[in-house]
Amino acid sequence: MEMEKPSRYRPLKTDEAWDRLVKASENIQLLERLSDTGVRSSSEAVDTLKMVQPSGRPKGYKEFLHDVLRHSGPQVVLLCAVALGQVKVADMKYGDRVNLISKIKANKDNADINHPTVRSLAIRHQIPDSVTDLPPLLYPVNKPSRKRKHISIDSQKQEQALESAAQPPSDVHRLTPVNAPTVLPESAPGLTGDVYGLTLTDAPAVLAEVQGQMWLTDPYDDNTQPFVTMQISWKLRDHFILQRPKMM
Repeated sequence: MEMEKPSRYRPLKTDEAWDRLVKASENIQLLERLSDTGVRSSSEAVDTLKMVQPSGRPKGYKEFLHDVLRHSGPQVVLLCAVALGQVKVADMKYGDRVNLISKIKANKDNADINHPTVRSLAIRHQIPDSVTDLPPLLYPVNKPSRKRKHISIDSQKQEQALESAAQPPSDVHRLTPVNAPTVLPESAPGLTGDVYGLTLTDAPAVLAEVQGQMWLTDPYDDNTQPFVTMQISWKLRDHFILQRPKMM
């Protein structure tokens, strides 16, 4: 009886993924360069590591690469990008991914994956040297059900909060919001930049300085909290930059 061939789409087991890493290392040591596909894969890994709040497959891939970088260094991140990539890592079962990270950590000084040629190429292709150079991982937090019938708000507290928000702090001058045409967030020239830590006491000042449109984002990922994007005045921006801590 002929044996059934394994499906090409079957998720990788820990040992299979490890063998791919070792084979990729051997190829790199021999050729001393990456293939065109390897260059694209390494670039994708770098971009994923620098994402602030990814979801879906990129989120799982970032967490995996983050753990590999933290435990074993940039050379193994390069090998994971070249030998596995986002799809194979995301499709692995959680237990196999954890076991692979454990095996990588236990063999971090093994020449099979920690070779000078691989380390040199990791630097050349700008793999981050440490997780301290990256945005932190954002872990899910407990949140109330999104079903409206389960939401209960104390009306008195809500009214007090609205009254408080209507009063801007004394050190920030209130500007009249500028009328602006409706523009979707995707049309903005860029929604990335430096991030500063604000507190709830800053909310009234923000509301007083809203410029133009505001957008509510309802993430497809249930583990990601919904958030509001709004434009504020340059004056308030300068105030926060001077008074609030820079987070990333």
